[in-house]
Amino acid sequence: MLTIDSEKKMSKTAQDEMTSIMHNARKLIKKPDMKLKNIRGMIIKFTIWTAVFLVFFIGCLILFGPHILLYIGLGMEFCLIFTLVIFCISVGSTKKALAESTGTCTLTLSEEGLKYDDHENRKFELGWGAFSAVRVFEESVVFLPKQITGLLIRISSEHAQAVEEFMKQNQIPVPLITRSAADKT
Repeated sequence: MLTIDSEKKMSKTAQDEMTSIMHNARKLIKKPDMKLKNIRGMIIKFTIWTAVFLVFFIGCLILFGPHILLYIGLGMEFCLIFTLVIFCISVGSTKKALAESTGTCTLTLSEEGLKYDDHENRKFELGWGAFSAVRVFEESVVFLPKQITGLLIRISSEHAQAVEEFMKQNQIPVPLITRSAADKT
């Protein structure tokens, strides 16, 4: 049995990493060893493409005059802008929730599964069958659920070595993906 007590809040880089993990959760659950995409980079690329298309449609509208297809394209562009704004609000609220989190929890790993207690209002036990993989990131160790409706459980990467040793010693039937293995994909 391994008991991990965590009493510190997440750093800004850990919050950014966990935000990226949460927004890429569906892909990570399907392919746990995929390279994690930075959420900030995704927003910047999406913003640039949205701006390019907006300039293109306005330029076409000025050059060729009003045409129904240009209006449809402009309408689609405003839908893209709306989607970008909603996505940025979602990322912002995720970061805010992570920043407000106390960070205090106790995670107990056993041969049957894990027990989680945040000493406030969440306390649960899950068997190892509920997890598709355990992934070690730069700032975090994340227990990835088998289904998107499951829970992403995060602890600081300072406990990565202890988790790795525990899983190997007890032959836990969940794949453990270390930083070096994930960097290769």
